[in-house]
Amino acid sequence: MMSELNDLLKDINHILQFDYNIRDRYDRVFYTASLLVGLSEKDYDVSAMDTPDVSRVRQLFMNERQKDYGVTDDVKKNLTDKINQLYNFVNSDNWQGIDLMGMMSSQFVSNKGKSDNGQVFTPHHIAQLMADVIDIKSGDVVLDAAAGDGALLTEALNKNAETSGIEIDSKVFTLLVANMLIRKGNWSRLYKSDMLTDEGKQIVHQL
Repeated sequence: MMSELNDLLKDINHILQFDYNIRDRYDRVFYTASLLVGLSEKDYDVSAMDTPDVSRVRQLFMNERQKDYGVTDDVKKNLTDKINQLYNFVNSDNWQGIDLMGMMSSQFVSNKGKSDNGQVFTPHHIAQLMADVIDIKSGDVVLDAAAGDGALLTEALNKNAETSGIEIDSKVFTLLVANMLIRKGNWSRLYKSDMLTDEGKQIVHQL
């Protein structure tokens, strides 16, 4: 499964970089995320997990999907087919609940391991280990107050826990939202904030 998924992500990255001429690596991730969220919004009511911050990101994704990159219909169809394959992959019975945005970032952003703010993203196997060590169970409530792109929350959702996340970085927050929105039937409360500020502490208290 992993090799098939990696090949699919490579194809999407290649199309966006050389056919759509999207040169910035993060922009390719963001555009792909926007298309995946668009499919999820057609499939089910994603507003069930909306916070004002999530609503703003959904609007950003909608605006991104409406951009015209001047590609031919054949190129557009090729990308659409690949995105549909990826979306169906994620929502199939074979999907193991991996942090898709993390995988995509690794594939699209090469060996880059940190965001511009110096954040270190948690690898999938470490997030999986953390979830096992703290023994997350179905019905547990999990808050990640420095959620990044959602690696730990993804593992918590795999165990049917109730999840909430806070992330300070605007770009990373969009990936966190995408990661959660494309998972059918699992809901999170997501906030763009700093857990060390009064606002962040108030969010934690309310949760």
